[in-house]
Amino acid sequence: MAFLEEGGYFDVPIQVASARLGLGVTTLKRVCRASNMKRWPFRKRNSLGRLIDRTKQVLDDGTGQDNMQKLAALQVLEKQRQVMRSCQSKDMDEKIKSYRQAIFKLDHAERKRGEAPATTIQNPLMTKLTATSAVQRILPGQERLESQAQSSSSADN
Repeated sequence: MAFLEEGGYFDVPIQVASARLGLGVTTLKRVCRASNMKRWPFRKRNSLGRLIDRTKQVLDDGTGQDNMQKLAALQVLEKQRQVMRSCQSKDMDEKIKSYRQAIFKLDHAERKRGEAPATTIQNPLMTKLTATSAVQRILPGQERLESQAQSSSSADN
C-alpha cells in the first residue's frame, strides 16, 4: 500500500489509478481489500481538500478572532488529512463530519440564492449559522472556550 500512496494513486479515482498501473479495477480492489482497505480513499481525500479550501475562502474576512479560529480549524483539518494519508481505511472524525455538513449548508444556501458567497444563513430549525459557528464544531474544547471568552469580552467593550 505504501507504493500506491507514494505514487499518488490514492489521489485519483480508482479507474484512473488502475489504468496507470495496467491493472483491472476489480484486481486493484481485491489487492486493497486484502490489505484491509474497504474503500478507495480518493473521494474522502478530495472532500477534505475541498473543505480546507472552502474554510480558507469563507473565513478570510481579516478580523483577528476569525483568523485565530481559522488557523485552529485549518490545523485540525490538516491533522485529519495526515491521519488519512497514513491510514487509508481511517474515517473522518465526527466533529469534522459535522463541520463539513455546516459548510455544505452554507454552500447550498449560496447556490439557492444565486448570490455572492454566503457567510451567514438563517435556518428555522437552527439558530443563526455562520461560518464562524461552523468552525466552532471542530475546535477542541479548550480552544472553543477561549474563543468564546474572547468574543464575549470583545462584545462587552
